[in-house]
Amino acid sequence: MTTLNNEISTTSKAGKILLVDDEEIIHLTLNRLLNQEKKYDIDHAYSGKEALEKLNNSYDLIICDVIMAGIDGITILQEVKNKKYKAEVIMLSGFASQKHEMEAKTNNTLYFFHKPIDNITTFKAAVAEAINLATKKE
Repeated sequence: MTTLNNEISTTSKAGKILLVDDEEIIHLTLNRLLNQEKKYDIDHAYSGKEALEKLNNSYDLIICDVIMAGIDGITILQEVKNKKYKAEVIMLSGFASQKHEMEAKTNNTLYFFHKPIDNITTFKAAVAEAINLATKKE
């Protein structure tokens, strides 16, 4: 994971994101994609357990994989909503069933994207919208 740590910028950003996924390639890809505009502070969690340990009200957006070993993305989504954190949640999955997608939507995920993300422009717009909505809650 040293590659990712070397790529993370420490400059001040417009929105704070917690990226939760058990695949390092997703972290690398989304970190590069979202930092093209250099406006997001991205924190990383590689499991649901690690995400719950980091979870607090400082995040504007949680981008979370649905299916992970141990604590899954739906549990993280429910925790964010139960604690009434300001963060919006975007769910990602490469393997989720229609049942997972419906469960995420029932628990008020803002967006649900299938991996690989086929429309980068739509994804980036969803991230910007989510951060805008979260910052209005402050």
